[in-house]
Amino acid sequence: MKKSLFFLVLSIVLPIQAASIYVKPASLGGSDDTGDGVSWETAYATPSKAFSIANTSGDVIAIMQGTYIMTSSLTNTAKTTNISVQGGYTGANEERVLDASNTIFEYAGSVAVRVLADYGAGLVFSGISFQNLQPDASQYGIFVNIPVSANLSLEDCIIKNFVNKAGAYIRGIIRFNGTATLSIDRCQFIDCEEKSTSAHNAVIARNAGNATVIIKNSIIKGTKTKPFISSAAGGTNTHTISNCNFVDNPAGAGVNLSSYFTTTIKNSIFYNSALSGGGTLNNSYYNGSIGTFTTNNSVSFTTATDVFADLTNYYPASNFAGIDNGDNSVALEGDRDVVANDRIKNSTIDIGAYENIDAPIAVAGSNVTSVGTATASYYAYGATAQIPFTVTEG
Repeated sequence: MKKSLFFLVLSIVLPIQAASIYVKPASLGGSDDTGDGVSWETAYATPSKAFSIANTSGDVIAIMQGTYIMTSSLTNTAKTTNISVQGGYTGANEERVLDASNTIFEYAGSVAVRVLADYGAGLVFSGISFQNLQPDASQYGIFVNIPVSANLSLEDCIIKNFVNKAGAYIRGIIRFNGTATLSIDRCQFIDCEEKSTSAHNAVIARNAGNATVIIKNSIIKGTKTKPFISSAAGGTNTHTISNCNFVDNPAGAGVNLSSYFTTTIKNSIFYNSALSGGGTLNNSYYNGSIGTFTTNNSVSFTTATDVFADLTNYYPASNFAGIDNGDNSVALEGDRDVVANDRIKNSTIDIGAYENIDAPIAVAGSNVTSVGTATASYYAYGATAQIPFTVTEG
């Protein structure tokens, strides 16, 4: 009798792994024509090219330090999810210096009408300075017009000198056009202006859907014409703001947190920045109008030097009563302040965007006969401390 043998063939489909896609300036050999983006040696020359070809969830766009002249919007028609666009790479393997000022997307004179067009949910921008986008005509969101479910995160970024010309209806620099979440951490919004004068226009504006806005460890400075945040009627919307400095956002261009939002503010400082609308203002400092906000452990101040060591970077004054006096409930493990110092250096978080870092102390000993003190009371992440000392011979 013949016997038949049967073989069972198993087909196993392995998931495609996310990849790093590399970008470096054309002046250093980057090329969209001859590069393939798989290494620093064969890197693309533009972030737009790398973003457009990302096709696997979790892909990382690794961008070498430098200035990139942006001539078009970032577009990923596949709407690949969970892409991370990261600046600050040195080109030495995966070495990265997290400082937005070293990786710049420059839009001055650009024909681009917005930073971001098509994209997938879960997109993260990290360590990038976006600057000088001022389209010739008003747009619905010149940074992005957020569609339904397209959650977006900005981390360690700077958005500077963005101006949206006046237009009808709800415009905005960041505009919600559907239910989504916007998370902003360790960022700076500097000298941004929404010129549309119709009600509820703002730098961050909600047009439709349910908007969730989470802002922490950030600085908002120099907003003009319209408020930093506002909303059209409708929706179930939430603002949560913690450990932020709002500085020089004048009346009419402060924070208009209308009745269309449930708003909670904690551990923040409002200097020359009016609040309007209502919500809760906890463990915070303010020197102007706060609308109908309910305050808990919040302090009205009049003298800037009671809060700030300087009026350029707005570092905390050494005598600031908000040091070690915030609400720890907002701090998550691994949280850092706006310049990447660890949060909660002592047992209690500081109020404001910065966590106060004690000046370094040196101790006399061996041939060191006298030691002075550091030249500043606050040092940003990576700063050099200068401490005078005297050394004897021998």
